[in-house]
Amino acid sequence: MTANKQYYDNTKLGDYKKCPRYYYLRHVRGWRPAGTAMPLIFGLCWHEAMNVIWSGWKMVKENKATAQDLVEVAMTAWEHCWIENGGKPIAELDMQDLEMLGARTPMVAKEMLYSYVDKREGILNQMELLAAERPFAVPLYEDRTDIWYIGRRDKDVMIQGDLVVIEHKTSSEYKVDGGFKQQYLESYYPNSQVTGYLYAANLEYGKVRYVWVDAALVHKKVHDCFKFIPINSSLSDMDAWLWEARDWAARVENEIERLADQPLKNTVMGAFPKNTENCCGKYGLCSMLTICRGFSNPASLEEPPPQYIHDPWNPFELLHISEIEVKP
Repeated sequence: MTANKQYYDNTKLGDYKKCPRYYYLRHVRGWRPAGTAMPLIFGLCWHEAMNVIWSGWKMVKENKATAQDLVEVAMTAWEHCWIENGGKPIAELDMQDLEMLGARTPMVAKEMLYSYVDKREGILNQMELLAAERPFAVPLYEDRTDIWYIGRRDKDVMIQGDLVVIEHKTSSEYKVDGGFKQQYLESYYPNSQVTGYLYAANLEYGKVRYVWVDAALVHKKVHDCFKFIPINSSLSDMDAWLWEARDWAARVENEIERLADQPLKNTVMGAFPKNTENCCGKYGLCSMLTICRGFSNPASLEEPPPQYIHDPWNPFELLHISEIEVKP
């Protein structure tokens, strides 16, 4: 991290909103459970495949490759990501592995990719790709260069004269009568990540009207369910997002100052309080719950407890922030 600068992304601010103690454990101490959750791995692999599809579609339009050729290359990228994150090579998966994986198998991913290029052919033929996996760093204050909001947009494209930000998402939230659950579709408005992308894109490009959430359903039997969820945030929406982002960042800074004043041997941590209402969330128990149950003051611990590892969340290093900062 650059000296005297603080970088916040949607993950960090979202984790603080969920639970200040979780934020402390994940982002101050840099701890996380050993291993990687399968939904996260599948989503990472899907992103890699989408990069191939969207970046390589020009070859299809120029008749230098077929859509099927592109799917095969995309699937190679998918499997490379899969193995890199701990998954077994496809040829080595047995029935027990497939049962454990449920819908999130390489075979399902490949079926989805074939369906995806068929369903998305119209948009892919219309769009002009401006950037893929574009990192950004924008100031949260006009008169300060020490607090930054950072991230990475999946795709920036031109479609019929409009600059649109594409955000790929996977979900298993299927409704019995078909398609995505309404609750999932409505979860993107309001959505801080989406509005943050629009805020950053407008500082970089000028007038950007939409983020299209490119949702892909992950299901054992349904492999052709995709939906664009268009989100349009007004200037007042972005102003509200900016005020809230500043407010949440200020709360984090205040907690860090409070923590610095606390003796490590206190039985009470005295900063970053637990939000016990979120110990059991949408996807099960909080991954840090074992620490919270076992240690009233985890600040006194010199190293992560068993079954946890030190793996700091450092997007500013991955994104080479110093090279992309948009000056206030």
